Amino acid sequence: MTRTRNAHQTPRLMRLLIASDTPELVQFAQQTVQGERDILVIGVATSGREAIQKATLLRPDVVLLDLDLRDLDGLQVTEAITSRIQTGVVLMSVHAEPEYLSRAMMVGARGYLITPLPGEMVSDALHSAWHGMLQSDQATEER
Repeated sequence: MTRTRNAHQTPRLMRLLIASDTPELVQFAQQTVQGERDILVIGVATSGREAIQKATLLRPDVVLLDLDLRDLDGLQVTEAITSRIQTGVVLMSVHAEPEYLSRAMMVGARGYLITPLPGEMVSDALHSAWHGMLQSDQATEER
């Protein structure tokens, strides 16, 4: 049976999991998406292992993931998550070297952002990952 959208139905929300062991990065991400009417933060993970567990359990549309976690490398976490569920992973990092971007895409990331950056770039990358497009910080592309 095919579902048709009722004119009174609300649009589907992007379900977002934020994963970082840095409180400032979590706060920045939450503040960034707070004004987005189509994004719902469904969880926060403060370690790589917790990110994998929560992603598997909650099945977010997109995971915003800090590359530099204390317990596991963000690339390992990305690979573990994308091998378990279908989701878009957007990595955030201070590492601007192109090899990080290429490694991130090889393990299944759909976005790579270099911090610090404006909130609208995060929002754009999240939406791109949600819609299945690859997104990287323009500064990475220019290097």
